[in-house]
Amino acid sequence: MIPALLVGLALVDLAFAAFRDAAGRDGRIRKRAFYIDAVVRGTAIGAALVALLGALTAAVVMLGPPGTYADLVRIGGRMVLVYGTYATLVLATLGVYFVGSGDVRAFATVAVLGPFTWLRVPVVLAGALWASLAPAEVPAARPWALVATFVCAVAVATAERAFGWLRALGARAPRELRRPRA
Repeated sequence: MIPALLVGLALVDLAFAAFRDAAGRDGRIRKRAFYIDAVVRGTAIGAALVALLGALTAAVVMLGPPGTYADLVRIGGRMVLVYGTYATLVLATLGVYFVGSGDVRAFATVAVLGPFTWLRVPVVLAGALWASLAPAEVPAARPWALVATFVCAVAVATAERAFGWLRALGARAPRELRRPRA
């Protein structure tokens, strides 16, 4: 259950990260298709990243001493607590944003969504750090679990920059290689 929750949180986070990267980057009036493409691209890249990190984690579990998986699940439970709280606050604010009037939307953006976007990377890294402080049932497994935890956290935390780099790379691609705009 813990691994599935972490995968779900990572995919939603990476979809939002791709949307944030695309926001304000296009001059068209109707941007819906542009934003949907960004979210789909972010989710697809996120799925590939999660699969790669899942393979790394599986390798760590197979190569590590007995108890590595249990240690990772314990660490993951603490990560779900941190990331789930953050995600709940963001989703609640988005609910207010979509239901509220123009003034409420502006307040939600300025007071919560803007600062929470800025806090995303520190929350990801702080969640991994706090989770790594969980007591180890099998001390020999702890270094393996910590490596997997921090590689995953850094990969997710830096994904938004990667989306910007990929967008810039696509803008410089020859016209025949670019995806047609809707």
